[in-house]
Amino acid sequence: MTKPTVTTATLRRIEAWVAEWNQKTPREKAQATENALRNARAISEDASPELVLDSMLSTPKGVL
Repeated sequence: MTKPTVTTATLRRIEAWVAEWNQKTPREKAQATENALRNARAISEDASPELVLDSMLSTPKGVL
């Protein structure tokens, strides 16, 4: 099995997500975490790591 690679574009998306996350209030973070857990349960267990990451980073702004 090959290991997934992380592209520069993916790293930039993660950095942008972290910067946005750091601006959230504790209440917003709690709501985002709840939504993320709900979304994670909806993703198939056999989904590729890339699909899971893309799904997480593509959630509507203000949700995750």
